Amino acid sequence: MIKERSSIKGFITVEVLLASALFALLTTALIGAMVYGQQATKISGDRSQAVLLADEGIEAVRSIRDEDFANLTDGTFGLGIGGGQWSFAGASDTQGIYTRAITINSIDAVRKSITTAISWNSFGRPKSMSVETILSNWRAAVATSSSWPDAITDGTYNVSGTNDGLKVAVQGDYAYMILAGGNPDFVVFDVSDSTSPSLVGGLSLSGTPANIYVDGNYAYVASNTNSQELQIVDISGPASPSVAATFNASGNNDANGVFVSGDYAYLARDSGSSEMVIINISNPLSPSLVGTYNTSANFYEVTVVGNYAYVTSDNDASEVYVINVGIPAVPVFAGFINLAGTDDALTIWSYGGNRLIIGQGDVVWLYSVSILPAFPTLLSSASLGGTVRDVTGLDNSSSYIFAGSDANGAEFNVIDASNELGISVVRTVNENGDVNGVAYSTNYDLVIGASDSNNREIMIFIPN
Repeated sequence: MIKERSSIKGFITVEVLLASALFALLTTALIGAMVYGQQATKISGDRSQAVLLADEGIEAVRSIRDEDFANLTDGTFGLGIGGGQWSFAGASDTQGIYTRAITINSIDAVRKSITTAISWNSFGRPKSMSVETILSNWRAAVATSSSWPDAITDGTYNVSGTNDGLKVAVQGDYAYMILAGGNPDFVVFDVSDSTSPSLVGGLSLSGTPANIYVDGNYAYVASNTNSQELQIVDISGPASPSVAATFNASGNNDANGVFVSGDYAYLARDSGSSEMVIINISNPLSPSLVGTYNTSANFYEVTVVGNYAYVTSDNDASEVYVINVGIPAVPVFAGFINLAGTDDALTIWSYGGNRLIIGQGDVVWLYSVSILPAFPTLLSSASLGGTVRDVTGLDNSSSYIFAGSDANGAEFNVIDASNELGISVVRTVNENGDVNGVAYSTNYDLVIGASDSNNREIMIFIPN
């Protein structure tokens, strides 16, 4: 009887120890989840506040410009306010945990590029984001002999082989184009002379590229390669681009679109697995998975405005998905745009921090996301003569949108958006090949087109 009681006491002791250990593990896991959730929420909130401060900086500079365009001298400045008026003060200003710096650069005698950069620390890690715009001297009577309603093709280039030009991005003096195969299928052009673009570098990528986004020293390429759906190309030396890193997304569905915002790259993919993938590229040489969004639709292109990703799709009831990416690790469905008809929405572009341009079938749609980002507001639309392949804009005058299409006789389109409630096509240019990609250069006020023409894969369109 004494031995039996001792055994019972021993079992009770073991059970108490096991229960205590299990309780400790559950408590640790719960605390960890709570801490992670709090951190994620704070990171999202900090970034949202940074976006607001950046937008405030742009509006402050706009106010200073309205007082006198001569106030916008080149340099980097902070902001101050006195007597109800904004003014430049020092090289930066501090708002709580944030440092804001306004950089002004001249484009020409009547235009300035404005960049508002915000930096802060989040849990010991430096963070940053920026917003850019162009401000003009609207009081100046600018006489010009050229205009986009009279646009023409100025220069072209014939890439060796017969592979189609697919998409193009532009930064500074260079345009970066991907082709549907060939060697090379990633090419770099100097477009500083619009009449005679010159090939300066090239690279052969694994698989077939589908889309491209350029940011700083890197080009981000969406690909159909199962082990390299994202290919990151070092373009710090335009004459010798090289693959710096790749990212393998789960599943075998192809990547169709890519967009970069801050520390993250967003991939849009065919239906199958993780149709949108969010990738941390704070170190472009070591991309890592952050979050995924799953649905049953094919995703084509994606753009990000603030905390929302807008993704085009083949879903007839929601041609554009609105996904909240405020917490990148946990993207969630927030809303949708149901466009008229049953054509797929293939392309999308954002500008001004609150406008979306969407290409669906033969229609270009203009939406506002300034009031309720999850529920975009239709402003107007314009019909082209064929399927919209790509869209970009606005031009330096903030008046024109540009679209490439497969319409015979109207492959390049200029759309007047000065009246947002009634956009309209004001110019078409006839080319001997479909224009699959378009990119606007603020440096040179021109549009680079990627074409399936076998003797002029790259085209440069200018106001005439």
